[in-house]
Amino acid sequence: IKINASDPDQGINGTINYKFRTNSTWPFNINEKTGEIYSKKSFDYESDWKSFLLTIDLEDNGITIKNVNKNSCQLEIFLEDINDNRPELVDNNQTKLFFDIQKSFKNQFIQLNITDKDSGLNGKIKYNIQSIDSNIPLNFNQTLFGLNQNGSLYLTSDIHQICLFTLKILLEDYGYPSQHNLIQINIAFAAATVKARCVTCGKEKSTVLCDGCSQPFCYNHLRDHRQELDKQLDEIEVSHDLFRQTLTDQSTKPETQALVKQIDEWEQDSIAKIRQTANDARQLILQHSTKYLTDIEIKLNKLTEQLRESRAENDFFEADLQRWNKQLTQMNKELDKPSTIKIQHGSTPLINSIRVNISVSTHLPNLGIDAKWVQQGVTVAGGNGQGNANNQFSTPYSMYIDEDETMYIADRNNHRIVEWKRGAPNGQIVAGENGAGNQDNQLNSPISVIVDKVNDCFIISELGNKRVIQWPRQNSTSGQTIISNITCYGLTMDNEGHLYISDFVKHEVRRWKMGDTDGIVVAGGNGLGNRLDQLYQPCNIFVDGENSLYISDYGNHRVMKWVKDAKEGIVVAGGQGSGNGLAQLSCPRGVVVDQLGNVYIADFNNSRVIRWSKGAAQGSIIVGDNKRGEGANQLNSPLDLSFDQQGNLYVLDFGNHRVQKFNIDSS
Repeated sequence: IKINASDPDQGINGTINYKFRTNSTWPFNINEKTGEIYSKKSFDYESDWKSFLLTIDLEDNGITIKNVNKNSCQLEIFLEDINDNRPELVDNNQTKLFFDIQKSFKNQFIQLNITDKDSGLNGKIKYNIQSIDSNIPLNFNQTLFGLNQNGSLYLTSDIHQICLFTLKILLEDYGYPSQHNLIQINIAFAAATVKARCVTCGKEKSTVLCDGCSQPFCYNHLRDHRQELDKQLDEIEVSHDLFRQTLTDQSTKPETQALVKQIDEWEQDSIAKIRQTANDARQLILQHSTKYLTDIEIKLNKLTEQLRESRAENDFFEADLQRWNKQLTQMNKELDKPSTIKIQHGSTPLINSIRVNISVSTHLPNLGIDAKWVQQGVTVAGGNGQGNANNQFSTPYSMYIDEDETMYIADRNNHRIVEWKRGAPNGQIVAGENGAGNQDNQLNSPISVIVDKVNDCFIISELGNKRVIQWPRQNSTSGQTIISNITCYGLTMDNEGHLYISDFVKHEVRRWKMGDTDGIVVAGGNGLGNRLDQLYQPCNIFVDGENSLYISDYGNHRVMKWVKDAKEGIVVAGGQGSGNGLAQLSCPRGVVVDQLGNVYIADFNNSRVIRWSKGAAQGSIIVGDNKRGEGANQLNSPLDLSFDQQGNLYVLDFGNHRVQKFNIDSS
């Protein structure tokens, strides 16, 4: 603010000085030369005076003549409120409210003590319930509480059960720009006459049981307990957000993945080791090369002298020439490969080789317990009757589905392995196209096939030849027997490259390391029986990421889980005798386990696929609940099953000589 004064006199007689007359404690200063007034501090309308009356004396620098060179003026300053405060809940006790479920509180009001320090519209508040959360599934949560615009909270209905509500209320003033505040009010309903010791303070008070931990808390400590849970949830959300960022970074920059970095580190370490070893060997040779080079120099000088002397005297014959040539050849060899220095290769490898194993279980999608599949299946292989044409099967027994949805089917009675690419009308023979036989280029009733990605080959079990063979996938017309004299109905591999084989006759499952001459019994092996340490005609097998083994215990009509190194198994499905009830199986075959531990089973004699949730007492039919048949919504003795990356289900429909695809229901 500037005081504008004028004096018609000239020179110093017209120069004006400005001064406050009184109250030097005013929060203002004045520039005595220019008359500019400025504040000493910032003002707060709510705590400062609302107006100030300032008297300013004006005086020029001329000689005073009866005070004609003096004058004064008054300036009144008014403060105007700005919207700089948000609504607040004054009484913290109102963040925790308690209602006795034995009393009626319907339509009774609780006046919330809310204030906004601003004035006028800036201090006028509007109220809005943003959300209501509860620890019980009440359908009327959102209409149970009401809130008037005067800040009175009320219940529209009585509650007669112990429960906890969390209300989030938005407080907003009418100023511009508006200030708002989201407050939280916790409301507990409990019986005031119920006494128990609070698990936190140990005092006998009215308590409420937490549904999560089932511990009694008094009213105050129940709030503290909820706040602690909220804090833990906040921490989880922070971790979630950090992980989301990491996932995004690795998706856009795959080279930042931890596994890729692990390979990079191995590469750098290996190069460093090789370089260091090479440098050490190089220095050692350089240190010892002087002596053998000197010896060669002496021999060469001696030969030089002989050559000069012989030429000068013209005294040499064929024998001399042959001898000198031999000496030169010997010296050349000695120079390239000195007899006293050898390069040797140690038996211990300088670096350890690495390889990448892709677990089959990692290809399985996360299928929720509520996942459903379209009941009308689509034929994606075979389905053209029984036969040996490229678009037919004859009793298909096993299938393996690759990441690109290419299927490999053990076509038993056609004695071949068929590759069927996604969307193709026909299959292609990739192993055993020479009829039934026991030669290396023949198969005899193949009943199981898997792909060994590390060695790029098929592993095939044959019922007719009682053997397991390894058949290269690239440019090969024959296989190699790796296990003999075995009736194997199921094959699988773990992340470490171990091969698991079910022996239908010996009632056991063995684990083999490729190249071993014998395997290790990892399940069963205690004779035929139904004890937890026994199996009865084990067929299909599945191994998860923790190397737990799931076995279709065909003769016992159950599926067993055998944890790694366990002495006995756990029944995870069936085990109630042969039958078609939801708690029963009848000759189970194909088995797959998703990442949540849900077990999917091809229930052979019941012509259905059934899902058994982890820990459940019975299963639920997911496809094939329409009796045995050849319709799109029917199965006929399914033998195997698998999933693709999207969660679509593939079923090897043995009796219909086809593979059916059941799309996951996204609705």
